[in-house]
Amino acid sequence: MPNGSGMMDCGHCVFNDACEGQDNWKLDRNHCTLRGFVPENIGYTRCANFTPGEFESLPEKLPETDGPIIAILHDRDYYIEVPWVGLAEPCNSDCVSCSICGRSEGEKSGISIELDGSRREFCTSRCYETFVSNQSKSSN
Repeated sequence: MPNGSGMMDCGHCVFNDACEGQDNWKLDRNHCTLRGFVPENIGYTRCANFTPGEFESLPEKLPETDGPIIAILHDRDYYIEVPWVGLAEPCNSDCVSCSICGRSEGEKSGISIELDGSRREFCTSRCYETFVSNQSKSSN
């Protein structure tokens, strides 16, 4: 997946105003009409609402959103899919101190997210997923 998620990303989605066919993006119009956000990394962002070939054009009635927005990141030597927290996008970064276990990683092998005005860092996708799970429990 070195060039994004193939045909399963925001750059190929009928709900993105920037998409005008395969690999023909008008980035000045980049906006998700379904979820109301601007995907920063259209080749590395997706959600469960888009399946290639499902819609040829924007449907008259928008479907209900299905699950979170997904970021496609790297975790050491492979690509992973991790959920956003609401409209907060996780990204690869140097991890100074993990918010879950306190361990440090370097060389963009960690994950960070800006949430409620503060930056949270995670040494692995497992620690990030623990954080997301805790966020879900606390919001219920």
